[in-house]
Amino acid sequence: MVGKPYFVNGESLYRLDQTLVDNVPSYALTRIGEVAGTARVSMADNGTQLMVLVPGGNGYIYNHVTDVYAQITDVDFTANGAPQFVVFIDGYFLVTTDTKKFIVSALNNGLSYSALDFGTAESDPDDIVSLIINKNRVYIAGSETIEEFQNVGSGGFPFQRTGMFIPKGVFAPLSMVNVGGSFMWI
Repeated sequence: MVGKPYFVNGESLYRLDQTLVDNVPSYALTRIGEVAGTARVSMADNGTQLMVLVPGGNGYIYNHVTDVYAQITDVDFTANGAPQFVVFIDGYFLVTTDTKKFIVSALNNGLSYSALDFGTAESDPDDIVSLIINKNRVYIAGSETIEEFQNVGSGGFPFQRTGMFIPKGVFAPLSMVNVGGSFMWI
């Protein structure tokens, strides 16, 4: 985020800071805070806030401007199921859940959610296992299918299906990667 690497090691979030003295770089780790859990985390940022999400566990937001690190405590964050993976698009943190839904944060605020702001894969509603952003579109990946959504800027839930549907699912949730204007997965 903002040119600095952030990573989770063990149960802590760290930032790697670089200092130049006489054009010689030196590095220091800054511990931001605790990340409870042992699962591989999902992370996304909006340039100000970094969300760290432990699948099925807790979500955390670090605001680098205010230097505040906090657990997401909004009850609507988990109202539609246990959060699994996060991406950021068009001012929203978009999070999949374990109940075939995906939720969005308030605009530019990863600490605020509404239980009514959720979407579902509808062409063939299989279990959502992953998601990816490609060409400013959201691809909700299920175990059997992938469905495309876009931000339509409506006053309610901002994301709608485009009708694009891939009749292949994702076996390995962490395998989805962007490659040369498209994406691939296992």
